Amino acid sequence: MCSKKIKCPLVIGVCALILIAFAAATAAAWTKEWLGLPYSYNIPEPGTYTGTTSGYQYWYCWSHFGSCAGRGFYAKWDPGFSWSGRGYFVTRYLVPHTNAGTGIVLNYMKGRDSENGQTSTLDLCAHSGWVNVYSDSVSNLADWNGLKTDFNKAYTTGCGSHCGVMTSAFSAVHQYGDRWAYLNRWVILGPYSSTSLGNANGLDEANLYLYPYVESGKGTAIVDGLWGGKKPEAYYPGDMNTTHSINFGTKWNQNANQAAYAMAWVYAPAGAGPRFAMGSDDGCKVWLNGTNIYTRDIDRGLTRDSDVTGSTGMPAGWSKVLFKIQQGPGGGGWQGTMSLRNGSDTNRNEPSVNLQSDEYAGYSIYNEQDGWFPKMSMTTFNGVSNPDSGHTIYTNNTTVTASGTVTAQFIPFWKTGYYQWGRGLSGSDNYYKFTTNSGATWSHVETDVTGYRRFHFFGISRSDRTSGQAGGSSGGWTYNNTGNCAWGAVFVDNVAPNN
Repeated sequence: MCSKKIKCPLVIGVCALILIAFAAATAAAWTKEWLGLPYSYNIPEPGTYTGTTSGYQYWYCWSHFGSCAGRGFYAKWDPGFSWSGRGYFVTRYLVPHTNAGTGIVLNYMKGRDSENGQTSTLDLCAHSGWVNVYSDSVSNLADWNGLKTDFNKAYTTGCGSHCGVMTSAFSAVHQYGDRWAYLNRWVILGPYSSTSLGNANGLDEANLYLYPYVESGKGTAIVDGLWGGKKPEAYYPGDMNTTHSINFGTKWNQNANQAAYAMAWVYAPAGAGPRFAMGSDDGCKVWLNGTNIYTRDIDRGLTRDSDVTGSTGMPAGWSKVLFKIQQGPGGGGWQGTMSLRNGSDTNRNEPSVNLQSDEYAGYSIYNEQDGWFPKMSMTTFNGVSNPDSGHTIYTNNTTVTASGTVTAQFIPFWKTGYYQWGRGLSGSDNYYKFTTNSGATWSHVETDVTGYRRFHFFGISRSDRTSGQAGGSSGGWTYNNTGNCAWGAVFVDNVAPNN
């Protein structure tokens, strides 16, 4: 007789197949997930068998003769994963409720013909249903793609001997995992001489915005005013899961006592509550939408994901992430990485923040959306109300006036600027300058104007983006008086030049 605690040996045949229906419920939206039966096994099947949509077939057999000689049976599973990089991997094995009483050894595969050297043992006697046989972080998911069991390695358990008494069994296997995704695209700013992570370097760090398309060839008024002469630039060395990083040391230098910043945008359609996982060399500080969410003042080398925050609220829509990395007094490496993990499980990616395409592309972008430019309106130009863009005035008055408003969109407003060109102007005369009154309700007075002169007016956001830069991902200019760069021209002395 058999009790419920002890599984009974079979008394018919060597091998058989049965249909079972065990649920395999796990969280959805893993990077890779597969559940299936073995693609290869060498246990003879007595007859033809059919499955059902709600169940999985299983096979059982005696793995060894009564003499303890192995029969040479095996089974192999292949999920067909194509992936690589650091991440989290899980394997579950379906143990039939009956007719499984030995212990078995499971070999993890890189592919159909290559083991990765890792094994698990499973006491079939002690379990029924789905059993988690492996769940851990791994250094390269390319090494985790399949499972194999060699029943010659079966062993005796509390149910009885594996030598012709108790049977081994196999059925479905469930393998899945997350390939960790990082913030790979940033706008960087620096370097600043700094002896402490607490130094703000003359910046309003909480309200720091960066746009990588600063106009070149028009002077330094914007970068001088916003960032002390430093110029932000796009930075994308590649996927930061394993090899790459925000590496200020290779970008600039590895001198001691410096600080630099990296800013990125991430998108959560309905809001999110991720954990932020950082590694840095040396210390770091993190802001989310202007709120400091993490600070670690330390001298160390880079270990990815060594610092993890708790679940951190992120509103619906776009959020700004700012990552400051301090280079300590010892010099050397100066770099960092950042990942987003599920707010309740650090082993998982954050599912509520959009990936740009997949886990390899990561979560972040460095450009702005098209509609985020500050909208310019020129309401008067030299006494003309609501002029068309390019309105030209003939006058003998050498003083030119203009006024209007700038409306901030997603990025806060900073100042109103202008530039000019015309007869007799060259070099720095054509650089960006700020209007006489450079607030959101702006006005400008220009004196001693002679000949032909053309004036271009634009708003500037705190990220340095101008009204003229209608393309968020390119920085190219658009001229009109319907939100972008507004312009007008004058001919002073009321006579057009001959050329």
